[in-house]
Amino acid sequence: MLIHETFQTPDVGMRRNDGFWAGSNLKKYGFLFSLLVMPFTFHAAVSMDTVAPVVVSTSDFMSANIVRDAQNNVHVVFVDTTTHILKYAKLSNGTTTWALSDVTDKKTAPQSDLAISPGGVLHAVYYQTDSPAGVKHARLAGAAWSTNTVEDFVSTATFVSIAVGSDNDPRVVYSQTVDSRTRYGEWSGNVWVTTDVFDFDFVGGPLALALDTDNTPHGLSVGDLFGTRYVVFFKKEQGGMFLADVLGWSVDPIVETQKMGLAVDRQGKAHMSFFDENEGGLVYALFDGAHVSSSTLDVSPGAGVHSDIAVNSQNFPMIVYLSAGIGVRAAVFGGASWSLSTLEAGARNGVGPSVVFNRYNHFLTSYLNGDSHELKFLTDAPRDLSISGTVLDFGGSPIPGASVTLSGGIASSVLTVSEINGGYAAEHLFEGSYTLTPAKGGYVFQPTARSFSPLRESQSLQNFQGGPVSFSPQGNLFNPAAGEQVTFNYSVVPGHVSLKIYSLKGTPVRTLVDQDEPAGTYSVHWDGRDADGHTVASGIYLVYFEADQTQSTTKVVVVK
Repeated sequence: MLIHETFQTPDVGMRRNDGFWAGSNLKKYGFLFSLLVMPFTFHAAVSMDTVAPVVVSTSDFMSANIVRDAQNNVHVVFVDTTTHILKYAKLSNGTTTWALSDVTDKKTAPQSDLAISPGGVLHAVYYQTDSPAGVKHARLAGAAWSTNTVEDFVSTATFVSIAVGSDNDPRVVYSQTVDSRTRYGEWSGNVWVTTDVFDFDFVGGPLALALDTDNTPHGLSVGDLFGTRYVVFFKKEQGGMFLADVLGWSVDPIVETQKMGLAVDRQGKAHMSFFDENEGGLVYALFDGAHVSSSTLDVSPGAGVHSDIAVNSQNFPMIVYLSAGIGVRAAVFGGASWSLSTLEAGARNGVGPSVVFNRYNHFLTSYLNGDSHELKFLTDAPRDLSISGTVLDFGGSPIPGASVTLSGGIASSVLTVSEINGGYAAEHLFEGSYTLTPAKGGYVFQPTARSFSPLRESQSLQNFQGGPVSFSPQGNLFNPAAGEQVTFNYSVVPGHVSLKIYSLKGTPVRTLVDQDEPAGTYSVHWDGRDADGHTVASGIYLVYFEADQTQSTTKVVVVK
């Protein structure tokens, strides 16, 4: 079903310093969207975790904010409403247990936000209710969170959102209720620089912030103005001014919006999700750089009071939202149409949702279940994958002291190799790119490494064989006329072996070995004669040895 309208707001004479709104009406531009609801299919089986118990209120503007990093670790921040402490939950790739810790020991409001920098640093924003009260920013430095103040003020209801640019610096938007303003802040080296988004009183409600590839901030806000609630999209233009578009308004909302979503795709288009406070239902809006178009995706009265949105690498959006009495739902755009589905049923399930995509266009979402009072994590990304095999010598026996390093889409780690059967295993992996590299001092292995890009199914029989490789001359000062010779001892793995003698000028003198050989230890002698059987002249000669993964050059001296 498609609900669409184009309307004008009353002329309230709102003005901006730049004159953009001076004496003019604010318009919502409406363009028709085709909407086709069809059965929904995820890329893979959906899996779910219970992260932590949380007392959930559907009217306290709670949020569960999720990000993932390049090593496929999952991070969530949320407020424990019993202690009013902002909590941090981490699921490390390769594990099954969520680790919980505190972001701060100060009491905070229920709503917060989380973002990650290109360098993998976590940034959180929240309103601290303990003295000194105000909007705070926290940065995860190593294992500890460090905090600073964006702005101190005492408030009963402050909303916040955060994004981190390609320059690794955070930006925030928040409602400054003392001055009845919506404010934007940028971190500038060692201080927050803040500015008003609007130059008129706009008592802020829920907010969302996103950046484009040029780090231009885009925002979405709902708030009160002259007794009317407006949903406003805004964008910072060159010169520092913010331009805005009204997406909707209500005088007597059936329910107030609790959480809304905003994401900017790689083309610079802004995708938005919010609740229609007049008629009810989940609304999707798109700003294409010039105009805003919108459509109602789910007309259920309680659909979309809580929502979030993300876009994948194809610039297709996905919305995760609460539908009262139904559960947490997903609306996914597949390129030509939207599909709706219920992720987890429940009367009050889907509070404060947050959603992101991984690099393979699988989604990860966190939300609060108001029925079971739990923080949930859900994804359609392949997970709990494993890679296993053996590390043996060429005789089929374990190699004492051998190891396998797992790297790539995970924090690099060394896997234990059994000295009983040579087995190893990497377990509980998320979909991602991985490389396995065997090692032992003085050994080479075949293959040298095994890579998966990406790993989407568990892999067994990923075996390695290895053996010692060495080369050393014995008696490299010798007199052929006295019947002396030099001996070359070497160990190799299966493959081609070359052992040749050259003069200092690079002229070939004698080829001792040039053939494929099985793994083993060998000895070869040189009696000081060239390829024609003549004894070479006194002097220094170069010995060049080459085998699988090994090259060596040494000198021998012929004396007479």
